[in-house]
Amino acid sequence: MKAWRHNTRYRSMGGATHSGSTIYDVFRDALHYAVAEHAKIGFLRDDAFHPSWVAAYRPSGEDEGMMKLHGIAYIEGHFLYGGYRYGQLCDAIVFAAAHPNL
Repeated sequence: MKAWRHNTRYRSMGGATHSGSTIYDVFRDALHYAVAEHAKIGFLRDDAFHPSWVAAYRPSGEDEGMMKLHGIAYIEGHFLYGGYRYGQLCDAIVFAAAHPNL
């Protein structure tokens, strides 16, 4: 997970970048929004902000075992099963358990 913010909070969680209540799947889109916000007249930079960079999430060995059992893939911060994309492994497992062999 990466934290990135200037005046508004931006963070990347499992491949999706969040800006306030807006979620971006592509970091470039969040960056373009930030550039536009910073270009506005009256923009105030938050000098108290200090970024904190944390390693991106990777499934644990136990998670990978559950993923293999249900045929769930993990690609670019998303769990994939049956043509659907999930942000949380638990959601993918629930669907996969109810709909095996997709």
